[in-house]
Amino acid sequence: MVRRAGQNGAAGEKLTTLDGSVRELDLDDLLITDGSGPIGLAGVMGGASTEISDGTHDVLLEAPISSPR
Repeated sequence: MVRRAGQNGAAGEKLTTLDGSVRELDLDDLLITDGSGPIGLAGVMGGASTEISDGTHDVLLEAPISSPR
């Protein structure tokens, strides 16, 4: 699912990205999410919780198409 940060009432929402940084998200940040919460900062960087490792068996590639409003 794609949504804006804080949309679900979670002010101060955070995401740990692939570079190990814990990022406090702005309300304008666009997120890729699953049932566990944010898993990537759309078009910028993936989240550490979905990083590929030696135990990875399946890979899904993200290829978004944006349309200006």
